[in-house]
Order: sequence, then C-alpha cells, then structure tokens
Amino acid sequence: MNIKPELILQTINGALRNRLLYPVGHPSVAAIEKKTFNILSLYMERRKKIYFAIMHDTMIFDEVPILNAASICSDLINRLEEHSIEAVTFEKGFTEAELGGMIDILQTEKKLDASTIEKLVKAKRLRKININAIDKAERCSLEIYDNAIKALKNVMGDVRLGKIPKIDEIEEVVTELVDTVLTDPNAIIGLTMIKDYDDDLYTHCVNVGLISMSMAQAMNLDEEDLKRVGLGAVLHDIGKVAVAESIIKKPGGLDSGEWEKLKAHPVMGSDIVQRMAEIDPGVVNIVYEHHMKFDHSGYPKTEDRSNPLSQIVTIADAYDAITTLRVYQRPHLPVEAVKIMMSYAGKHFDPEVLGVFVKLIGHFPIGTVVELVNGEVGVITAASKPGAESPAIKVILNTAGESIYPPRDETLDTSNQSSFRVVTPEDPLYKKVNLNRFFEDQARKDGKDKS
Repeated sequence: MNIKPELILQTINGALRNRLLYPVGHPSVAAIEKKTFNILSLYMERRKKIYFAIMHDTMIFDEVPILNAASICSDLINRLEEHSIEAVTFEKGFTEAELGGMIDILQTEKKLDASTIEKLVKAKRLRKININAIDKAERCSLEIYDNAIKALKNVMGDVRLGKIPKIDEIEEVVTELVDTVLTDPNAIIGLTMIKDYDDDLYTHCVNVGLISMSMAQAMNLDEEDLKRVGLGAVLHDIGKVAVAESIIKKPGGLDSGEWEKLKAHPVMGSDIVQRMAEIDPGVVNIVYEHHMKFDHSGYPKTEDRSNPLSQIVTIADAYDAITTLRVYQRPHLPVEAVKIMMSYAGKHFDPEVLGVFVKLIGHFPIGTVVELVNGEVGVITAASKPGAESPAIKVILNTAGESIYPPRDETLDTSNQSSFRVVTPEDPLYKKVNLNRFFEDQARKDGKDKS
C-alpha cells in the first residue's frame, strides 16, 4: 500500500482535533487514533525510523517538504509551534499506547517548555516516540527575533479583525528578547540591521524593541522596566494598523489631511493597547508618547514632560527609521544617522538619554560597512565601550572585492599604527554587501556555537 506523508500528517491532525472535541475514551477518539496507528505502522514496515519537523516555517516529513501542510495539518503545526517542538520521531515498534501519549502531550493547551516535555515523555513511557523541544537557552537569537515578528503579526492581525489582542504571546517574546539582550547585547544590535521592505512595520517595531531594551540595560534599569520598555517599544506603532496603507507607503509627501490621519496613530495605538487585559499603564504611556519630542514639539501636543522611558523608545524609533529604506527616503548610513540625531540633542531628544544611545552603539555603530586602509572591506560587529578594546570587525571582502568566507575577525586599530584602520564608512549597496544575510548568518553561527 502506497501511503503518502500527507495522509499521515492529516490523520495525526485529525487525532489532535478530536481530542479537543471529545473526552478521552470517546469512540471517535479511539477510532481515529487506531486508524493513525495502523497507517503509521504500515508506512514503517520497511523503515526503521521516521520524523516530522518544522524547519524555516516549512513542515518536513522524512526530509520531504510538505508544501500544502497549512491546509492539511494546521492544528498539528500550531501545537508544534506553541510548544517550540523541533521534531517528533517514531522508531519501528512503537505502540498504540505510546501514540496516545504523544497526542496527550501535543494537545496540551498550556505552553510547555523543553524540560516539562522531557518529563512527560518519560512519565508516559514513550520509548519509541521522541519529542524534541527546543530549549530556550539553545535557541539562537535569530529564532527569537523571528518569533517576535510572528507574535506581532498575530497581534496586529487580531486588531485588523476588530478583536482585542491578547498580551500573553507578546509578553513571552519580550521576556525572551530581554534575556538575549542581557546575554549578548552586540548580537542583538546586529539583528536590528535586518530590514524587510515587505514586512517593514513588523521588523521596525521589533528592531525598535531591541534597541530600546539595549538602551534600558545600558542605563541599568531593573528587569521590570526592561520588559516595560520592550513591550511599549514592540507595540509602539500598533496604531498604524488603523491608518490606510496608501498613506503609510505613499512615495511623495502627505497632504494635510493624510498627515493628520498619520499623526493620530499614537492615540489610536494607546487606545488599542489600553484594552489589552492586565496591561501595564507604563506600556500605554510609551505607545502614546513615542512621537513626543523633548522640547514638547511632535505629537500628540502636550506641555507635560513625557515619561523618561518614552524617550528611550523615541530615540530608538528615530534611529531605525533613519537607517531603513522607505518609499519616501533612502536609508542613511549608521554613522550619518548618529550625526543627524546628535544635531537634535536638547530639541527632539533628551541629551542624557541620547548620550547613552551614542555610547551604546559607538563611533562606528554595529552594522557599519567600512573600507580599511589596506583596501579590505568589513562590517562592524561590536561597538567599543569606554575602557574596553576597539570595535570588533569581520572582514568580508579582500582588496580585489572578492568575498572572504568565513569572515575574518579583526579589531579596529585606533593608534594609526596598523592596516586595520578605517578609511571611510561605505554604502553597503555600493560594495554589494547584503547586511540582512550577513547578520542572519552570524546569528545562526552564534546559535550553533552555543549548542
């Protein structure tokens, strides 16, 4: 009998769905689980082991991508993603009871972590079925970044449907982002160089969150404020969901009516966030105030001084916006962006908070593409800190403009005595450097090195 992987996944999905509809012991539950066991057993007659997993948002069954998985096993995909399950493996000889135990674990509504899943696998005596969950500590920063994008899409999707979003998923990813900021702030700032033109709103919000949390950490704020800043920053532009896309992505200047509609997004955003259950009032303030300037210009208009945490997000928002390609602007180089922002110290930005930001990212900010005095080209990957060594750089192009792989680690020289001195910052497009790919590769490598 020729059994296709799609049928197996569809049947497992049906077993999961039945567990949600009927109590254990119901004839419908027993029937579909028996059917699932029989199909899997037949499929494994000539195989010792099979697995299914989600890799790069694609369901894989025994190394074969299942391109229509979303339409045939959405419940299964949701359960795997909810519990951060990397793969489920079946060895020949598994029993029907083990299959039932696996379904018990997958259909658990409360989110399970890796250690809990491991305990449940042992408790249910799953000897021939293994559930591999990704431990939080082993997840690379890129996975956490991607999860933040997904969570934000879910929240904004609910808003578009007229629902009041739940805060749980966003709170969870912000907690993960805070942990990552505390562990490796340089890697986090590197991730903010990832720009996605098609998903600009989502990547911008997450990038602003990362920069804001890194600033809060540099200011020695406590963990509660770190989370408060992160949550407010990630949600700061949620009000743009209520603004027509034709306005947000208009190539030319906005007319007065369009500008007024765009300026309403902090108020609309704070209204949305305020309706979320158990939301911290400080988060609402950040969303409301993120376009208020230090000198009381900006919007909404007020004479009240903004929350100090809001200024963190205002500065992070400005930096990511200035360095991002938009339909109405070319992106500024990170070095240029810092100079522009410094010219507004005491006007748009609190000078003290801006000073923290400048110290955080350094004279040559992370993500700056530079040409060295010896003709090679590199990317700044770690900013210098007071009393610490000079900025770290990965050299990616040789003097002939050819790729160096893997990139070579060097430290910029500030004594003017070596070839590792910067001649000038360069436009990545001019040097044909794909910063998205570079920092994604670095994040994956860092993840592998830690595991």
